[in-house]
Amino acid sequence: MIANIQTLRFLAALAVVLHHTQMHVAAAGEGGGPFAPFGVIGYFGVDIFFVISGYIMWHTTRALHGPLHGLDFAYRRASRIYSGYWPYFLIALIVTASLLPETLAQKDLAGSFFLTRTPIPELLIPVSWTLSFELYFYALFTLLIMLPERWHLRLLVAAALLVAAIQAHGLHAYGGYHRDNFAEVSMLYRFFGSAYLLEFIAGSLLAAGRRHLAIHPAIPALLFAIMLGAAWIYQAQLPEGTLSRGYYQPERVALLGGAALFCVWTAIALEERRIAPFPRQALWLGAVSYSLYLSHTIILQLIQASGGLAWIAQRGAPQFDYLLVALLIILYSALHYHWVESPLRHLFRRFREYYLKRLDIVTAKR
Repeated sequence: MIANIQTLRFLAALAVVLHHTQMHVAAAGEGGGPFAPFGVIGYFGVDIFFVISGYIMWHTTRALHGPLHGLDFAYRRASRIYSGYWPYFLIALIVTASLLPETLAQKDLAGSFFLTRTPIPELLIPVSWTLSFELYFYALFTLLIMLPERWHLRLLVAAALLVAAIQAHGLHAYGGYHRDNFAEVSMLYRFFGSAYLLEFIAGSLLAAGRRHLAIHPAIPALLFAIMLGAAWIYQAQLPEGTLSRGYYQPERVALLGGAALFCVWTAIALEERRIAPFPRQALWLGAVSYSLYLSHTIILQLIQASGGLAWIAQRGAPQFDYLLVALLIILYSALHYHWVESPLRHLFRRFREYYLKRLDIVTAKR
């Protein structure tokens, strides 16, 4: 029950790519065109990522419990994140040092490398802020797996209620995450008890209750359309015209997180009826999505810093040119996955297998 989920991962990554590409199209003097809707709400792909991540975590670990399973889960997920991220960190470091050396002083290289929580302007790869949340939720999920299995679902529901309570208190204490107050908002509200955790938890709860939620896909699809439309209308009233700003985190999670949940639910319900558009390509699409997500801002930065943006603007056809750029990003991401990320993941797996064998030997001797 993962083919549609993997395809959806790719589409979510592509939406984020087109969202950032539209910014370059607009800078080249073109405001409308096929990129425009993604410029408005393409960042919604991140919310889909978070829900999918929660779903996959519960789906793949539902029968696991105990300290050893927890530690093994932590290793597998951390190695998955870092094996895909560190090569791009190195590429971004080379590109930035070569073309924009003056900006390196503004970056937190250690925080960027280890994905510790750091302000987005200080990240070497700006989109990597989402990976910090991924690692944090993996850590929480590791603790959950270490506990008895009968506690898992109840603790997950309790965690959702706790985060909701923290967010409600934050909204009351700070009068909403108003942009003038945002710098004063505690990390308890912005990260450790972040509303984004509700998206991960929602995905996990969807996986836990999937067998009891066998409904016609038209129902979650309709709810998805309603929630996405509500988010579109709501953000049009905002001064910045977007929910992507950090101080709209609770509103974003309520609207786009809800839309993401129903989007994932629709994909699952369709597959339950054996409706999967790309069943054979789905695993490949899902695998490439991580590379696609990390590569695109580096490639766009490279084009801009090397004078490509001015050249495209002079040509007078930015929509067409950036469509080619988007295709180039997809092609490079696929090649990077096959030549760099996949071999590194295999290396991490072999390291894990070696120590699992060693552990069995030590256990047998005892």
